[in-house]
Amino acid sequence: MNAETEASNQLLGLWAIPADGSGAAVPFVIYPPGFDTNGLLFFEPPAELLEPVVAFSGRASLNVEGNEPLGLTSGGCDCPDMGFFRVYHVPNFSADVETYTFDGPTFIPVDIADYVSLDMVDNVEVLLDGQPSTVGEYTSYQQGANLIWGVGLWADRLSNGLHTIQIVTNIRTTEDTSEGSPPPLVLSNLVKTIHVTNLVSFPEWKDLVNDTSYTFKAKLKGPGYWWIDIGDAWGDYIAGGEGYSADGNVSWTWDLLDQLGNPRDSLEGDPYYDSYITFELDTAPGQFIAAAQTSRPTPIVAPAYPNVGRWIVTYLDTFYEPGTRRDIMSAGISGIAGGPAYREVPTSVIPLKYGTNDYTQAQRNDSWGTLKANMFASDARNLYYYGHGWANGIGGDLHTYSNNVVTGGTTLRGSKAFLSSQIVRDQITFNKYGGARPYRFVWLDGCSTANGDWPNAFGVNKTTNSLPWYQSITTNPSRNRPSAFVGWNQTVGGPGWGTLQAFFNCRSEWMTQWSYNWNTKTLVDALEDGRQSSNWIDSGKYWGALRVYGFSELRMNQFNQRTDWP
Repeated sequence: MNAETEASNQLLGLWAIPADGSGAAVPFVIYPPGFDTNGLLFFEPPAELLEPVVAFSGRASLNVEGNEPLGLTSGGCDCPDMGFFRVYHVPNFSADVETYTFDGPTFIPVDIADYVSLDMVDNVEVLLDGQPSTVGEYTSYQQGANLIWGVGLWADRLSNGLHTIQIVTNIRTTEDTSEGSPPPLVLSNLVKTIHVTNLVSFPEWKDLVNDTSYTFKAKLKGPGYWWIDIGDAWGDYIAGGEGYSADGNVSWTWDLLDQLGNPRDSLEGDPYYDSYITFELDTAPGQFIAAAQTSRPTPIVAPAYPNVGRWIVTYLDTFYEPGTRRDIMSAGISGIAGGPAYREVPTSVIPLKYGTNDYTQAQRNDSWGTLKANMFASDARNLYYYGHGWANGIGGDLHTYSNNVVTGGTTLRGSKAFLSSQIVRDQITFNKYGGARPYRFVWLDGCSTANGDWPNAFGVNKTTNSLPWYQSITTNPSRNRPSAFVGWNQTVGGPGWGTLQAFFNCRSEWMTQWSYNWNTKTLVDALEDGRQSSNWIDSGKYWGALRVYGFSELRMNQFNQRTDWP
């Protein structure tokens, strides 16, 4: 066998994806003979790695035993006649999920190849029954000196029976996030069928209290007695109910009063409720035999909104050099922050330390830690950010250049000076441990922020909806508050994008129009007013790049108080 034949045989056993992101990942064997491989990225086909799945209990700890990350080496060969290629390992469950019976929250280790820096993993999305789901999240567990990464699957949020599960991983091949940098590599493992047999499950659970009462809904595996006990965030008992279910369905409505008759519906007083369900199942319908009681934590539920939603205005502080250009940015940021302050809405301005000449990595990381802590605070529900961005992230450590023109940003290895959409989705918007924090308004004023899953990460539908859509139980069964997301679908700035002064005048004028006319001016009208008043760029260029998702008719302070909705 000659070298070319041997190389061809090795390639036939691999999968391939166009390096420019123009096609899907498929087995290389389907490509025609003689196909030019220079434009392809190769990776190993999904492998079956048999290790036990590990259950975790409670809300704050993952109990993992004997599941060390499995490192796999990439393949490859010296194939000069076939062109250069690189092999990627597909992240996969390092456990046999198809033979495991899921009952309650479960941690499944995932093998991320040794050669991939975890900082380069932008996103690990869990698909359940073929659809993205918030009941599975990419998380980690510290076992001794080892940090094990995997998927936390909240299986008790699924109905009993068979479900399919798959993970889709986005891996950046470079720290460079500027225009023209290689797109993230999107890898998906094979679809797996899992068996879910919960003693108690919560498939109809709602994370937020969006009304003057809240209905606890659960599904027991069979008929039986049940008790629900509600505690506050500090473990003190609030209220409870009990009953018997002949068909396993549990439904009990709480009036949001504690046992003394005091209202407990304020997010400031109760950031979340810590509730448990205790039950005794019948051995058979009509043949109840007293047995040991089983108690399980329910998912976290929280009041939906603070008394007033606070604004966060944040930006990369040394994005421009000292002098006039930085003064222009500072004035623009002050103009934006002045809008909610003018309406006496609480506002926090958070400069993010940027650049290697001015700050250390630790200082940059700490400033982003401050932002993240502020974003998770229960009263924060509005965000404006200015700086570098990409489809699934914002931030960075320094600029990238071409011909002395800034083309984008880059993150340094080990940096924490950024936020990914996955961090926001799992740790803020749909947090399973400390309560959900969906945002009312977000503008990520950075390049390409409308191209990925940023809107969904903040709890905003990536569509445009009218007010009746939110008011309808049919289209909005969870009664989620109207919300909006603004972002760009391309690189913004540089040649052809007007002056810096006009750029920031546009932002200031947008907020001026929105805040001064807060009862009448819609979001899209205020954005257009900002463009016209600043004479920044023409309408076609502006609206060809700017995207507004969710409730595009949102007023500046509309639905920003607890009592505004529903």
